[in-house]
Amino acid sequence: MEWKIIKQEITKQLKSEERGLASDRRLQALEAIDKLLPEVYKSNTTFLKQIGKKSFLKELALKKKLNDAEKGIINHIFSVLEGELIPIKKRKQE
Repeated sequence: MEWKIIKQEITKQLKSEERGLASDRRLQALEAIDKLLPEVYKSNTTFLKQIGKKSFLKELALKKKLNDAEKGIINHIFSVLEGELIPIKKRKQE
């Protein structure tokens, strides 16, 4: 799967009405991860599957201290690579 497609799928899922995100924090995190992602992974995302999520997190953490939203995006990337949709968390009704 191409990086461009992965990024589009994540963006589509994050912007869906069902997600109901209160802010664009996750979308900003996606852009931050996009900038940190080595070109070799963008051109061949099978490398991501080969190294695995834990190793990938460690590699990126050497470049930047990741916040929770960025870690969530990394989880989301691996979910998309596995062909899964992210779970929808319903916001609590106040």
